[in-house]
Amino acid sequence: MHTSIRQCVLFDKIFNAGIRIFNFLICAISGSAFCFAYFVFRAYLVLAMPA
Repeated sequence: MHTSIRQCVLFDKIFNAGIRIFNFLICAISGSAFCFAYFVFRAYLVLAMPA
C-alpha cells in the first residue's frame, strides 16, 4: 500500500516534469512572452514548495 502511494507520487512528479518540458518547448517555438512568464512562474512555485 505504502509502496504504491510512493510510486504514484513519483509518477506524478515525472509526469509534471514532462508537461513542463513540453510546455517549455511550445513556448520556445511560439516565442510567446506570456507563456514563458507562466513557465517561469510555475517553476518558481514548484521550487518554492517544500520537498
